[in-house]
Amino acid sequence: MKLVNLRDWVFGIQKTGFLIQEKVKEIVWFRTKELKAIEILKPYFPKGFLFESEFSLSFQTIQHIANDIVIHRPKTILEIGSGLSTMILNNLIKELDYRPEFISLDQDENWQKHLLNYCDLVTFKNFEISEKNEYSKKGKGKWFDIPNDSDLLNYNFDLVIIDGPKGFESRFARYGILNFLKGKISKSSIIFLDDTNRNDEKFLLNSMRDQLGFTHCKSFYKYSRLSFQDGINTTPS
Repeated sequence: MKLVNLRDWVFGIQKTGFLIQEKVKEIVWFRTKELKAIEILKPYFPKGFLFESEFSLSFQTIQHIANDIVIHRPKTILEIGSGLSTMILNNLIKELDYRPEFISLDQDENWQKHLLNYCDLVTFKNFEISEKNEYSKKGKGKWFDIPNDSDLLNYNFDLVIIDGPKGFESRFARYGILNFLKGKISKSSIIFLDDTNRNDEKFLLNSMRDQLGFTHCKSFYKYSRLSFQDGINTTPS
């Protein structure tokens, strides 16, 4: 019995050490890709101070989205959660010299007013977060209070970027996008969902794949990409 306990103790230590090493490798790999993405995206940064926070999309996520924009030229882009990515993608689209309908949705009107100074190609829309929202999970949670006469309901979206509402708004805070998108996407649509390393977003990811019929789902360090087609690989190296 003592030998068994000693064996379990030794292998337990070894397993813990292995897991720590793997986690360190993962963090180093992530930071290396971030530095590479920063260099690639730097020409599209806004002039002046670069406002980046813990809520911002990672630079490699933005690079992946930018790759898809360059290759697929989506006609209608919906971004949930305005921020650094909005500014960078605005500048990229301007250089590409094509004009998609780029809509950025957020609940913070003052923040969007600041972004207006840097985003001349973006249409900003802001809505409060409402309780027992019809789009939320089983109609019991919170999501954007989009009125029934909003023109946002008339669009079909080719590219959707989901980085809001913030997770602390409520349990399954982002689930509303699933019900909102029903009937508003096509077989060429691509969706990026951030923070899929968290349980709520993992649940949303699986629900979107199953209920919206996506056939391709790729997950990365903190985000995932959903599509119906597996054509040109746009994943950053």
